[in-house]
Amino acid sequence: MSRQRNKEKRLARPFYLTNKSMKVKVFESLEIAQQAIPLLGIKTVHFKSRDLKVALARTATGFYAVADACPHMKASFGKGFCNQFDEIICPLHEYRFSLHTGVEGSGQGCDDVAIFPVVIDETGLYIELP
Repeated sequence: MSRQRNKEKRLARPFYLTNKSMKVKVFESLEIAQQAIPLLGIKTVHFKSRDLKVALARTATGFYAVADACPHMKASFGKGFCNQFDEIICPLHEYRFSLHTGVEGSGQGCDDVAIFPVVIDETGLYIELP
């Protein structure tokens, strides 16, 4: 199967959630989340029960969550940055990944990064984990 077809298949179901997925509260409110993560900032969140680190990013369009390790050399996105195009940039080699789809957009041929839904309601900010 070609790389392009794999991407199309992933985009059809961008989140790899299972029947055992769970919504985990990260912040008590949107206001607290906005205070903790500045615009275009990133915070690494470690979910020990799932042995999973997630980079929670904030852009002008909202909050996004991706796997914290860059697929290229496993650098932490928490040490990287976001841009105004809703991309998260790896601090090591500046590979860019869409926060909406996880697709690598630098043209380097790197694998895509896993993305996770972010849910915000009156009770807080949550990340849905597999």
